[in-house]
Amino acid sequence: MGTHNSTYLGIYLEVSDIKVETKVHFYKHTETGKTMKSRFDQNTGVEGIKSERIDIHYEEPTSYIEDNDNLQEDKFWTPAYHGASKRKTIFILNCGEEIKEIENFDLSKLDIHQEIENFKEEYKEYLDYYSKKYNFEIFYGIVNYVH
Repeated sequence: MGTHNSTYLGIYLEVSDIKVETKVHFYKHTETGKTMKSRFDQNTGVEGIKSERIDIHYEEPTSYIEDNDNLQEDKFWTPAYHGASKRKTIFILNCGEEIKEIENFDLSKLDIHQEIENFKEEYKEYLDYYSKKYNFEIFYGIVNYVH
């Protein structure tokens, strides 16, 4: 058991984390300005001033498809450590035939734009599904990851 380094060459999605904003309501003591646990001070009975703040956190997107029976739930997968920038996640195709042998692959004959267009056409349903939930970009390149 352990981790293994791997390299993927091909098309992948770089998906932005989901920004979640939550309104938090609280009360401030009118005399001290301190946050109170309830509307009224437990010791003095003084009514606090209602305030609110917005807490922000980020949720990582998931490539797993749960709510669409027409799509394979694990057509794409997310490597645990993939080197994407902060607040980004990588989705890679989860099918062996899409992985090219890098040592025998001639990049000079590769039309990246055409490859991406073919990908968009072939996986349109998946891209439509993900676009309803996430913001993402499609890239062709090398992804070094650990699994």
